[in-house]
Amino acid sequence: FMYLGFMGRNVLECNCRLGDTEAQSALLATDGDFFELCLAAARREFRTARPLVQSGHAVCIVLASAEYPESSDRDDIIRGLDEMPETGAILLDCGTREADDPEEGRTFRTNRRGRVLNSVGLALTLEEARRIAYAGAAIPQFPGMKYRRDIYAALV
Repeated sequence: FMYLGFMGRNVLECNCRLGDTEAQSALLATDGDFFELCLAAARREFRTARPLVQSGHAVCIVLASAEYPESSDRDDIIRGLDEMPETGAILLDCGTREADDPEEGRTFRTNRRGRVLNSVGLALTLEEARRIAYAGAAIPQFPGMKYRRDIYAALV
């Protein structure tokens, strides 16, 4: 998989991998069976595989701990997940855990990782996908939470 990382209109990096944020963006914005495609590749049966087809645009916003990109030693309660309004965003776990708290009851907590959650917006246009991703990213809250607020800003 070829992945280009942009800063503004400049290519910042070029990678050959499928990491979590790349997979969450690329695979959610496609129609097709990714497993079937990988299996066909492993068997060298490319001619029988149906390709993945882009069905829209996706934007993925990483909600990270204050220590990101390093691991965090924090174990904070994540607020807002239990009363999540309908934003259209898909929230994906990167570094959370469920815990029983004597005062709070059942909670979601940061799990001592740099990346905590990803908010993915899917839409027919890039601008709408960006709006949805940021709407989802604005709901969860935990101490020291940070995320870039300029993702795709130059394109909108």
